[in-house]
Amino acid sequence: MIPRLLSVTTVALRLGLSESALYRLIALRRIPFRKIGGRIWFTEPDLDEWMEARKVLAVPSGSAAPTRTPRSHADDCAALGIDPHHRFS
Repeated sequence: MIPRLLSVTTVALRLGLSESALYRLIALRRIPFRKIGGRIWFTEPDLDEWMEARKVLAVPSGSAAPTRTPRSHADDCAALGIDPHHRFS
């Protein structure tokens, strides 16, 4: 069975991202996609697998939270290729 194809607009809405942020993930090859006829498409199985790989597990009540290296806003922006001083309107 061929999986249903989802558009950039649909996926951006489902993920709560702007289309430009989604295009940035595509350009950086950080999200699985397919290019058919010059257009970008996604499949639900690919997105489900991508989302599952990014799942953060909850810490049981009473347990110490795992430590991680803190990241700055600038680090997050750099990862997405966004100017950290840009103000979105």
